[in-house]
Amino acid sequence: MRAALALSLAVTAGGAGAQSLYDGTWTFLDAASCRPGSDAVVRVTLPEIRYYESLCRLSNPVPVRGMEATLYDADCAGEGETWHHRLLLMRTDDGQLLQLQDGFAQLLNACPAEAPAAAPGK
Repeated sequence: MRAALALSLAVTAGGAGAQSLYDGTWTFLDAASCRPGSDAVVRVTLPEIRYYESLCRLSNPVPVRGMEATLYDADCAGEGETWHHRLLLMRTDDGQLLQLQDGFAQLLNACPAEAPAAAPGK
């Protein structure tokens, strides 16, 4: 129980020095797209997610009951515009990162140089 609580805090904290289960370099394509400057790379360092030409700051993390997932408020900016949405992050059984928002779902693959550990309990 204590280990699960510690993991939950690490996943949702996202503060300085805290590494989350979601942190890392990800791509929505294959490993070849993980090169620096690729528009297919997504860099997660909570509380931020960096896309090719945009940045989202995540806040108000809410663990999703019964799931290894966290729901956030996302305040984003890029290409001269700003927007706000809710964003759910979840690690899959096979180590991918699921990114879900209203009307959009995307599976991200870990870039090989930083392949994160498997999701807990998997």
